[in-house]
Amino acid sequence: MEVEKHITVSKTSRVFYSHEYRGDEKELVIVLHGYGQSARHFLRKFAPIATPQRLVIAPEGLHRFYTQGFSGRVGASWMTREDRLNDIKDYISYLDQVLSSCHSANDQPKLTILGFSQGGATAVRWMCESRFTFDRLILWAASFPHDVDFPAHAPRLRETPPELVVGNEDEFIKASQLQDLEELLNAQQIPFSLQKFDGKHDIDASTLASIFSIGMQ
Repeated sequence: MEVEKHITVSKTSRVFYSHEYRGDEKELVIVLHGYGQSARHFLRKFAPIATPQRLVIAPEGLHRFYTQGFSGRVGASWMTREDRLNDIKDYISYLDQVLSSCHSANDQPKLTILGFSQGGATAVRWMCESRFTFDRLILWAASFPHDVDFPAHAPRLRETPPELVVGNEDEFIKASQLQDLEELLNAQQIPFSLQKFDGKHDIDASTLASIFSIGMQ
């Protein structure tokens, strides 16, 4: 008879920053990549909004793998359906540690989470369970996790209304899925905004600049 046990281990992860943290930043933007992406490459999409006063932080998912076969390009994932509850617990603890390294009790920067695709569900779960309080939650081309405990977390989500962003040609987010998400949030009395752009399942530079009120150079 097989017996399954869980062992907590220490793991080294990678985190990429738009610049070296100084401590005088006015805003920290934590960007969570999608399935199979590299945090290093994902961070580059946010170069237009990175400024000396806005630090963009891109943690990498704890699960790395070859995206095509047994060699070549390597991507990362936040979780799979296997042992998912432990994966969720692990990445919430991990992301809190990442933010703790750039945030002290004396600092009062604005805290923004942007989750893209799979990173959107990660962002929602983290915001709900984190010991930090966030100012903005941006869900880009992302679905809302269906396992959120709304009675417990709806108050926090109402305080930080989700900002939904999606391309009108997104190949993964269907119109019916978006409608279901809107109905879910309305049913839970969670305010939200929705911004659409001309594009597919990607970070659109002009839309990103608009969201962060940065004019394109």
